[in-house]
Amino acid sequence: LDHAWRSAGAGRLALPVALPAIAVNWFWRQQVLANAPGLIDPAEIGTRARASWLLLRAFGGEVADLSRWPLTRDQRAFVGWARAVELELAGRGTFDAADIARRIVAENALPSPTAPILLVGFRNPAPAEAALFGSLVSHGWSVERASQAGRGGHGLRHAAADPDAERA
Repeated sequence: LDHAWRSAGAGRLALPVALPAIAVNWFWRQQVLANAPGLIDPAEIGTRARASWLLLRAFGGEVADLSRWPLTRDQRAFVGWARAVELELAGRGTFDAADIARRIVAENALPSPTAPILLVGFRNPAPAEAALFGSLVSHGWSVERASQAGRGGHGLRHAAADPDAERA
């Protein structure tokens, strides 16, 4: 996905740059650091807040959607941190690389079809992942899902004819 995003970005300079987790975690830590109680590790809270934010995004939610309901103090803090991180990332023309499946579909940055894709380990994909797989198929990609039902302890290896086509 990272390669597909970079390829799309080469032709569309307006696309934001995907930041690695270590950089995005720093943004979250800085937001938490401003109002974290003294005995709590801001890096840990920031990491957990980022994970929650990524789940929110993967399931189609937006931070703005959270403000419709009464929130606890902790939830209000999360919303504030998330808004600040989103503004910081957008202001820098970047985004969290872990949100790439959703961004590829949203920006219509799908690459041209090449080798078939074998999906392994996506028993219950998040809506963002399912949307990506559906978009790939609708754009001419061959996407096959490997069934893992009832195969405990079984290993699966798929070797491509072209070693460059094998992506982890």
